[in-house]
Amino acid sequence: MRLMHLPAMTGLIPAIAIHVCYLIAANAGHVPWCLPYIDNCTSISAVGREGTERFIFRATMIPTAVLMMLYWLLNHQWLRSLESPWRRANHAMLLSGMTGCFGLLLYTTVLGVIGEEYATYRRIGVTIFYVFSVSAQIVLTLQLGALRRRGAVEISRGLWRALWILCVAVVAAGTLNLLLPVLPFRDLHNALAWTATFLILLHILAVGRAWKATGFRVAFTVGEARG
Repeated sequence: MRLMHLPAMTGLIPAIAIHVCYLIAANAGHVPWCLPYIDNCTSISAVGREGTERFIFRATMIPTAVLMMLYWLLNHQWLRSLESPWRRANHAMLLSGMTGCFGLLLYTTVLGVIGEEYATYRRIGVTIFYVFSVSAQIVLTLQLGALRRRGAVEISRGLWRALWILCVAVVAAGTLNLLLPVLPFRDLHNALAWTATFLILLHILAVGRAWKATGFRVAFTVGEARG
């Protein structure tokens, strides 16, 4: 697998899987037919709880969490190779990204299991995933912006702006979700969750473009055997 394919796989596999699961769930009558990004008709969790879609959801989300772990490890090495002077920020990004991956694993593991205790674990897992994944993406984007201004990284202004816009948009979606109880809007929790997930995955795909623009490579070497 070429290195540039990793962000593509990390972003596209869950995006495709979630929508395939929705189509299967809607066709089976487990969720209504609608536009979930607009109609607020079903949650992402609901498309992975029952029937055939449950197995597809778990079979793709668990590998996605593993791919995301590798993705954040490589982002950490990428920024080091670009000689980012913000070591603490880079370490914080890695820790935050990995924590988000563990949240996704927890969420996927208990999804569909009956019981209030497991519902609590599911909510904790999904909250950890969103909060820490977005935090890691923001720290990554800020580091890239600083490196770009110093001339240490060659990515286009448009690409960096796209990364920043995605960060701002997902934070705005999360903030709106928190404020919904006190705002005169109809319930949009599910639609905002679909939107936030889509923005997070788009950010991963855009970072893949930045890897390519900087010529990021990873090499594996083998030393002499010790007798």
